Amino acid sequence: MTPASLMAALMVSRGYTANPDALEHKQGFLAAFDGLDHVRPERLLQDLGGLLEIEQPMFGLKQFACCGSTHNAVMAMLEIRERHDISIEDVSGIAITAHRRRLPHTHNPFPATPLQAKFSIQYATARALISGPPRIEHFEGSSFKDSDAVALLHKITTSAYPFVTDELINEMAAEVLVTLNDGKSYTGQSHALGRGPANPMSHSELWDKFSDCARGVMQEDQARDAFQALNEIARASRISDVTEHLVRRSF
Repeated sequence: MTPASLMAALMVSRGYTANPDALEHKQGFLAAFDGLDHVRPERLLQDLGGLLEIEQPMFGLKQFACCGSTHNAVMAMLEIRERHDISIEDVSGIAITAHRRRLPHTHNPFPATPLQAKFSIQYATARALISGPPRIEHFEGSSFKDSDAVALLHKITTSAYPFVTDELINEMAAEVLVTLNDGKSYTGQSHALGRGPANPMSHSELWDKFSDCARGVMQEDQARDAFQALNEIARASRISDVTEHLVRRSF
């Protein structure tokens, strides 16, 4: 049960009412979620009473410093980058295919601000090819305007999986096709449902995320001490054994 659903239950218990057509109304939840023609309302009650979200053994983490809807395209590009030594100058085109639900808020082919860059599936994917896993610094200042990024943005096209096809895949899935000037092409895919219990981040990935966030306020040795203390928090005899590593020190 989420805090919102708990609040709703408490409001109902005190006599609060609402529009009975809130789900099916032309401006209701189902229409806003994916259009009335695309939803299956009967699934709302599927598995009701089963494992609640709050009972999950782990929580989900956001791996990169950009919109989560871009992450699978980023992962697909990282897969290509890891397998092949690609020079930016040799790229003639990049085709990104994603679920139709991922594109309305991430189709920003030429971001004009750092915030738009965070919500640009094109920029986040290009940055993955240029620099590897996107970091906070890649979405600050004018990083999104560097010459390599701009050059790749002009070579990127995006499209959605066909509706019939995307019913067979999860809504976070993405594929990336990189084509080179010599005609060679490389494909990467990521169909993971984020980095939750079914697909947890590795210890190394957790450190990469933590250190990226801590870099602005901690030296690396302090960040490593804090990371280790947080990983061992269940064995700490006092909470101060953990929090002492989180106090900002002068550089």
